[in-house]
Amino acid sequence: YHQVTTQWEKHQQDLYRQIRDELKAYVIKDERAVIDESDEVLKRLLRLVQAASNPMLIDEGYDQRPGKMVALESIVADAVCATEKVIVWTCFTKNVDWIADQFRNYKAVRVHGRMDMEERNRSLKLFKTDDSVKALIDTPAAAQEGLTLTVANHVIFFDRGFSLDDYLQAQDRIHRISQTKICHIYNLIMEDS
Repeated sequence: YHQVTTQWEKHQQDLYRQIRDELKAYVIKDERAVIDESDEVLKRLLRLVQAASNPMLIDEGYDQRPGKMVALESIVADAVCATEKVIVWTCFTKNVDWIADQFRNYKAVRVHGRMDMEERNRSLKLFKTDDSVKALIDTPAAAQEGLTLTVANHVIFFDRGFSLDDYLQAQDRIHRISQTKICHIYNLIMEDS
């Protein structure tokens, strides 16, 4: 297990801080101050995850390189140099498409819930059988139970949702009895997030 602390891109950090600073909503209830747990607060928590992952998810005008990309590129390059394959997990379909485009040189394939089953199966087959396909970019929701991907031994969480089950299942795609290599699990965490 590797926790990789990544640095902010300036505009990304500004957006994150703006959302974070507005997140605290103290209200008076029964004559005492409590934190408001309304849906609006939950939405802001999701926005924090998106801002730390890739601000493009919430700001169409964002045209910088998110801070996590430097670490992701390094991890993927090292794995590929060692003739190993990687799976990059993100909770957001827009991120799947964007990251896969960034890794065209590794013939990255993608799987997410907006793809039809035939398209998903074609991507998974290519990843499993074509040695030139080095990366699979995927959402945990689109790769549920029972999927074995032991052709890879590196799993990288570009971002994570709030479900521990999804996180553990995503790790287990490479950690099976048929796996012959050491498995590496990377969590990309923005500094001070």
